[in-house]
Amino acid sequence: MSLELILITIAAALAAGAVGFIAVRSLLNREKTECRPLPVAILAAVFAAGVVYAVANSAETAALLPFGQWGRVNEIGYRAVWNSFFRDVLPFVPFGFLLPWAFKRVNTLGKAALAGLGGAALMAVAVLVKQPFDADAVAGAFLGVIVGFGLFAFFKLLFSRLKLFSGTKMTRATHLGSFAAMMAVYFACVALILVDSGGEFGQLHLFSPDTKLPEDLELVTELDDSRTSAMTYRSLDPDPEGIAQRVAAELGLTAAPSVRTNDEGRAIEVTIEDGDKTLTVNASGEWEYSDEGFAAEETGELISAEEFSERALAIANGGLSAFAEFTVSDVQTGMRTDAFGTRAQRCTVSLMANVGGSPVVGSCEMTVVMWYDGTVAQINKYSAEYTAYKDVDILTQSEAWQQVLAGNAAHTLWNEAVSAKVDSVELCYWLEEIHGHLQPVWAFSGTAVMPDQSTVTFDAYVPALEA
Repeated sequence: MSLELILITIAAALAAGAVGFIAVRSLLNREKTECRPLPVAILAAVFAAGVVYAVANSAETAALLPFGQWGRVNEIGYRAVWNSFFRDVLPFVPFGFLLPWAFKRVNTLGKAALAGLGGAALMAVAVLVKQPFDADAVAGAFLGVIVGFGLFAFFKLLFSRLKLFSGTKMTRATHLGSFAAMMAVYFACVALILVDSGGEFGQLHLFSPDTKLPEDLELVTELDDSRTSAMTYRSLDPDPEGIAQRVAAELGLTAAPSVRTNDEGRAIEVTIEDGDKTLTVNASGEWEYSDEGFAAEETGELISAEEFSERALAIANGGLSAFAEFTVSDVQTGMRTDAFGTRAQRCTVSLMANVGGSPVVGSCEMTVVMWYDGTVAQINKYSAEYTAYKDVDILTQSEAWQQVLAGNAAHTLWNEAVSAKVDSVELCYWLEEIHGHLQPVWAFSGTAVMPDQSTVTFDAYVPALEA
């Protein structure tokens, strides 16, 4: 949450609170309300803060079906579901909780639902000020009010003598109904997380291409029809301190580490600063190394791309990762500014990991950034570390090819092509994020002819695990 958003949220809350206080005070002077100004002011401030936060964090694209993405929990992961809940529902829970405290007559679930509908309507208008209609934000406002009211009813049942709860009268049916509504929202989220996602390994969802492979699709290599198996890999529980110790030894850092822990005493970030060199390892096992000591020259000439690749591979394969082997996936050069303000050429080499002799595709595993002469400026290690898990049966190459022909492959042919030829196939790995497994996929590679008769290379991926 940025400082700007915090300041805007505070300003909106103060403004709404002031308006609510003045309005109720005016009505009291004319004896047209029994409400007290301060509770209403607090309620208005809480609602305004919730609206600002929810609008600022709402989706960038229009959504007409509320929480439609929750049905794709197997694809997007349970964290995305909870993030959606916290973004759209949670900001309005305090409003629902304080509602019966500020307005004593809002003492039934029906009245709370009407208030929730009013809040949802205001949320809809607020969202439209920023972007297209977002059903998630609107439905989230309603559910937040219901959940908050349910919490109030539940705590009133337990602490009825407290001043906060004593002024609002509720029947036992309201207590039970409100609590049931609140728990229904909660268990709906839990049910999506506990839903069967395809067995032990989970169903592997690759990206969805915008175009189809051409009908004129020819296979010009022989396929192996023998039944086979492949190893799967699981992510290791991250050990930031152990990773920092190992990487520091490989990179020659000798300074003592600084460890930041959570309330349970577990390391969530380890930092080693050794002169101009810094290594930071976070709780997920990802890490970043930087060296600010290089004084670049504007006229420095780049060494060859091949030499950059060789140096990056030597660094990556030297024990920095649990993966024993890396391959180069991309090499890019550009101008950068060093720590002393001099702009000079740098090269970024992106590396893919290999497990069991097969590449891990779908994401970059490590980048090595070097200055024009090969001096290392930065290394970034992405993703968790993995270990061999279980040998599983996989589709034959012919069975996977039939999936390609049926249009069930994820491919990198981003524009419509006239024809295409597939000339190679190999076993690769792809990360299934829910369970944290590297799963085998068949990768078909070839060349496509575009409408202007130019040619492009492409890959098509099919999950290899047998259903």
